[in-house]
Amino acid sequence: MERERRAREEETERVRKQMEQMRLENEKQEKERERREIEREEEHRRQLEKERQRREEAERERERERERGREAAAQRSYMQQSFMPSPSYMQSPSYDSFSPSYSNASRAGTPSGRSLGRPRGSATERYNQGILPSEGSRDWNKLQRDGFL
Repeated sequence: MERERRAREEETERVRKQMEQMRLENEKQEKERERREIEREEEHRRQLEKERQRREEAERERERERERGREAAAQRSYMQQSFMPSPSYMQSPSYDSFSPSYSNASRAGTPSGRSLGRPRGSATERYNQGILPSEGSRDWNKLQRDGFL
């Protein structure tokens, strides 16, 4: 009788220990799974961050390229302007192109427009060629307004 009871208790104890061992093993496996999951998430975040940095760097590089392109275009434009051949009215010794035109009779002999000696072209082109308007003229104000002076 006593032996059977002791055998049952030992069996119960053995089963309880087995259950405890299995529970500990399961907990360990669960922790390991969680740790691996966290590592995967962190690795994923690192990859996303690397990708974001790579994209930002590529965008900065594209912006630098665009800036270099703009500078090169400005340089080309400046070179084209500065080496343009001077217009014929600056070369011709006879200023007959500036002689008065009487086509506009109502102006009673005052020369019209171009015959005053004002060269062709926009204020910007004239400024780039070194042709500045005389002190009091309206073009002087235009140059100031357009930001040349």
